[in-house]
Amino acid sequence: MGTISFIHISDVMLGINPDVGCDWSEERQQEIYSTFEKIITDANDRMVDLILISGNLFDHIPSERELEWLDDKLSALKTAKVVYVTGDRDYQEWDAPVSSYNFRSNIYVMGRTDMNLDVRGNDVERTTAATMAVDCLWFHDKNVRVYGISCFGKKTTAVEVDGISSDDETVDIMVVYEDASCRKPVNISGIKDSFLYVALGGSYRYRAVSDNACFSGSPEPVSSESTGRHGYIYGEVSHNSVSLQMIPVARREYKTIDYRVDNDSGNYQVESDISRLLGLEGSNNIYTINLVRADGCEKNFDLSGSFAGYRVKSLNGAHFDRTDYSKYISANRSGAFGRLLKDMENSDVGNLDGYQKAVDEIIDMSGLYRRGNKHLGKDAYNETRRQVLSLLHIQKSVYENDADIIAYNEVNRKYQESSDVLEELNQAWAHERSLGLQLRTLKNRAVTMEKQYRQARLRKYVRAVLIPAIITGAIAVTIIPAMIHRYGIKSGNIGLIGLIILTVLITVMLYYSCSAIYGRHRYKRGVSREELDASLSDIDRDIHELDIEMSGVHKRRVELQQKDNIRRNMWDILTSKERELAGKRYEYSVMEKAISILEKYSE
Repeated sequence: MGTISFIHISDVMLGINPDVGCDWSEERQQEIYSTFEKIITDANDRMVDLILISGNLFDHIPSERELEWLDDKLSALKTAKVVYVTGDRDYQEWDAPVSSYNFRSNIYVMGRTDMNLDVRGNDVERTTAATMAVDCLWFHDKNVRVYGISCFGKKTTAVEVDGISSDDETVDIMVVYEDASCRKPVNISGIKDSFLYVALGGSYRYRAVSDNACFSGSPEPVSSESTGRHGYIYGEVSHNSVSLQMIPVARREYKTIDYRVDNDSGNYQVESDISRLLGLEGSNNIYTINLVRADGCEKNFDLSGSFAGYRVKSLNGAHFDRTDYSKYISANRSGAFGRLLKDMENSDVGNLDGYQKAVDEIIDMSGLYRRGNKHLGKDAYNETRRQVLSLLHIQKSVYENDADIIAYNEVNRKYQESSDVLEELNQAWAHERSLGLQLRTLKNRAVTMEKQYRQARLRKYVRAVLIPAIITGAIAVTIIPAMIHRYGIKSGNIGLIGLIILTVLITVMLYYSCSAIYGRHRYKRGVSREELDASLSDIDRDIHELDIEMSGVHKRRVELQQKDNIRRNMWDILTSKERELAGKRYEYSVMEKAISILEKYSE
C-alpha cells in the first residue's frame, strides 16, 4: 500500500462576520471564503487523496443555497474525496438541508443515514464498524477507513470513542469535533494508538496534541483571541508512519501590542513608538493595542486618529478611570479645591459624574497626579480652573456643532413643538365609528321597510285574489254536480247551459264579494305607498345629513392621524438617535454639569 496524502481543516466558519463595526469587516468575511477556495486549489496542486473537515465548516447551519455553492466549489477537486464532520455551529438537525442534500461532488457527510454512496461510484462504502454515534467509511481504492463523529445539536450527548479497534490491513483515521459544550473531551491518549491520525476540530488555533493528533485551527483567524499562524495541516500517512506539516494560508493575523506607560510618558512619544511597531509588524494585520500602566500611572493619553492606515480593532488603557480620591482629599482640607473634593464625596448619584469630571480635569490639567504632595495651592488652582473651564467650553462647543447632535436637537425641537393629538384622534375615531353605525342602521332600516312593504302587498293580493277564488271554486264544484243530479239535466240540454251560465254568474258575484270584503279588511291593517315614500324620504334626508357629517369627521380624523404619524415617526427617529448618540449625549451632559460646578468653586 502506498502513501496517502490529506489536507485537514476545521472551524473555517464560512458566513461569519468578524470584527463587526470595523471598516474591514466585510472584507474579512470575503477573505474567509477566498482562503477556503485557495485550499481547494492547493488540494489539486498537491493531488491529495482526502480533505478532512473536522467541524464548523460553516458558522451556522448551512442553507440549501450555501450547500449548492459548496458543492460547486468541491466539484473542482481532481483527486480528493472530502470527509465532512459537522460541529456545534453547522450541526445536523433532523430537517437541516445538510442532512438530505444530494451532493454531486465527492463529499461525504459523516452521520447521515442516507449517504447516496452509489451515486458517486462503488469505491466507498459504510463499513460494519459504523454505529449510530461513530460513522465509518471504507475507501477501497486507498484501503483507508475514516471514522467520523458529527454533532447533531448544540449540546450533543457524550460519545464513547475509546476502545475502537483498528484493522492492521487498513489505514485508520479519526475525524472528530472536540468541544466541551458539544460532548465530553475526547481521551486522545486512549485513542491515538488506534488511529494513524486523529483530525480534531473545535479550536480556532493550531495545536498539536501529539505526534499524530492535531487541532488544525481556523484557516483564517476569526477573532482577536485567535492569534498566531493560521492555515491547514498537510499530512501523509502510510501503513505505519505519519508526517504532518502546518501550511500557513491566512491573509492576515490578529496581533497584540502591549506598550508600557507611566506618568512621565509623553503623548507624542507613545504615539511615535506604537506607530513604529505597527510599521514593523505590517499594515495587513489586525491589532489590539494595550497601554500597560505602571503602578500609580494616572495620566490620560489622546491617541484617537493616531494610527490611520492600520487596522486597529481596539485601543485599551488610554483613559484612566480614577476611583480613589482619598490622597487628594486628605491633602486638600481647605480652599476651593478642598470644598470641591468634599462636596464631590457627599454628592448624590445624579451629580457625582459631573463632580468627578470637574475634579479629574483639575488633577489632569495641573499634573497633580505626578507630585508626591497632592496639595494644590490657591493660585495654582485658580489658574488651572480657568484653563479647564476654557477647555470645557471649547469641547462643549464642538459637541454642540457636531452634525449628529445638531440633527438630533432639530428633531427634538420639532417633536416638542408638535402637539399630541392622540386623545383627539381617539375621539375622532370613536365619533366616526358611531356615525358609521348610524348610517348602516338607517340604510338597513330603509331596505327593511321596502322589503316589508313588498311582502305586505304580496300577502294582500294573495289574500284578496287567491283565497276568494278558492272559496268560489269550492262552491261551484259543489253546487253544479248537485243540481245536475237533482234535476236530471243531461249533456246538450239547454237547461244545462243555462245552469252553467247561472253558476258562473253566481261564482263571479261570490268571488268579487269575498275579494272586496276580505281584501278591504286586510288592507286597512297595512301601510300605503304614500306613507312608505314619506318615511323613506325622511330616512334619505337623515342619511344625507349623516354623510355630510361623516365626511367632515373622516377628513378631520385623517388630518389628526397624519399629525400623529408624523409625531410617531419623529419619536422613532429620536429614540434611534438617542441610542446612537448615547455616549456623546452622556459626555455632553457631564460636561455641562462640570462647567456649572467649576463656575461655583473659585477662591
